[in-house]
Amino acid sequence: MRIVMCNEFFYLRGGAERYMFDLMELFIQHGHEVIPFSMYAPQNYPTYHGKYFVSNIDFPALLQSRNFIDMIRAIPRLLYSIEARKSLFRLLQDTKPDVVHVFNFAHYLSISILDAIKYNRVPVVQSLLDYKWLCPNTSFLSRGEVCERCRNRRFYQAILRRCKRNSLSASFLASIQAYLSALTHADDKIKFFICHSRYLFGKMVEYGYPSEKFRYMRHFLDVDNYPNSDTNEPVAVYFGRFSYEKGLQTLLRAAEITGVTVALIGSGPDEEALKLYAREHGLNNVHFLGPKWGQEMRDIVSKARCVVCPSEWYENSPLVVYEAMAMAKPVIGANIGGIPELVQDQITGLVFRPGDSEDLAVKMRFLIDHPDIARRWGAEARRVAKDKFKPQKHYKDILSVYKDARHLA
Repeated sequence: MRIVMCNEFFYLRGGAERYMFDLMELFIQHGHEVIPFSMYAPQNYPTYHGKYFVSNIDFPALLQSRNFIDMIRAIPRLLYSIEARKSLFRLLQDTKPDVVHVFNFAHYLSISILDAIKYNRVPVVQSLLDYKWLCPNTSFLSRGEVCERCRNRRFYQAILRRCKRNSLSASFLASIQAYLSALTHADDKIKFFICHSRYLFGKMVEYGYPSEKFRYMRHFLDVDNYPNSDTNEPVAVYFGRFSYEKGLQTLLRAAEITGVTVALIGSGPDEEALKLYAREHGLNNVHFLGPKWGQEMRDIVSKARCVVCPSEWYENSPLVVYEAMAMAKPVIGANIGGIPELVQDQITGLVFRPGDSEDLAVKMRFLIDHPDIARRWGAEARRVAKDKFKPQKHYKDILSVYKDARHLA
C-alpha cells in the first residue's frame, strides 16, 4: 500500500511528530511505501519528497512583530492555503497513493489540503492529537483555565477572551478559521477519525459528531527497546514540553512543599519563567537538564523513582506516560483528560487533582518514602505496557482503518 502522511512539521518537535515518525517506520517495516507531506524547515529530516513541501512561515513571529502588512499576507495561508493545495495536488498526481493519513494540518497547511485530496479521489483519515475541530485554541484552555465556552460553535468566545496567545489578532484568526471549517463542512471530507484516548473520542461525540466515524486505539511502542532498570533513586522526573498547560508551576510548588528532588527534561516557552521561579524560591532540589532524546533520556528516567505528568488541560494520550510505563516507572498523573485511562491509581501509579500542588506533594512524598511500592507498581506498569502497547496490534488496527476508508471511497 502507498500512504501519504501529512503533518505541519517534519522534524521531532513534539508528541504529534514523534507518533507520526514511529508510525511511518512501522509501516515501512511491513513493506508499505510511506510518502511525507509537510512544511519546509531547515531542521526537517531529509526526504526525496521535500520538493513538494510548502514554504516556511512563522506565525508566532509574525504576530509578535505586529507588522500589519505581513499579518495581512499571512491570512490566506492560515485560512485556505492555495500553495498547500497545489503542492499536495502535485504530490498526489505524481505518486497515486491508496490513502492519505493526516495529523496536525490546520494552521500551517490549512483545510485546503482536504480539497486536493478529495479532487484526487483518495480516502483520508486523521489521527486526532488535539481538539482543533472543537476549540479554536486546540486545547480547551483560556487564560490558564479549562474552558468550553465555544460549545455549539460559539467560536467568537475565543476573540472575546483572547484565548490564542492572549492576542486579539491571533484569537480572531483562530475563530475565523474555526467558522470557515464549520461552514465548509471540512470534517465531512475525512472518512475516519482515529482517537488515542476514550476521553477525546467521548468529547467529539458529546459535541455532536457521529460515533461511527471514529476508531479508538492506544498509541504503541516496543517495550523491549526500553531499559527495565531496578535502579530506584529518590528522584521524580518530568520530561516533555515546558508550557503552561503542562502544569509545571504546580510541580515546582509541590517540589517546594516536599523538598523532593525533581529533574526536568525538555524545553519550551515557559522555560525561563520556570527557572526564575526556582531561583526566587531557592529550589535547589529542582534541576533543569535541558532537552534529551533517545537513549540519553532513557538513561535518566530509568534511574528515577517515578515520573510526574502534571498536565492541566484535557491531555489526550501522552506518550511520556507510555514511555515511563515501558521503563517500569510508576507515574503520578493528573486526573484529567486521557491520563487516568493510562495511570491506574495504586496499581501502576497515582493520580492527583489537577492544579493541586499539595495533593501532588503528598503523592510524590509517598513514592519517595516507599521505594518497594514504587518498584512493584513500576513492574506492573511495564507488564501492562508490554501487553497493551504492542506495535503489531497497532499496525493491524491502523491498516484496518485504511482498508475501511478505501472501501467507503
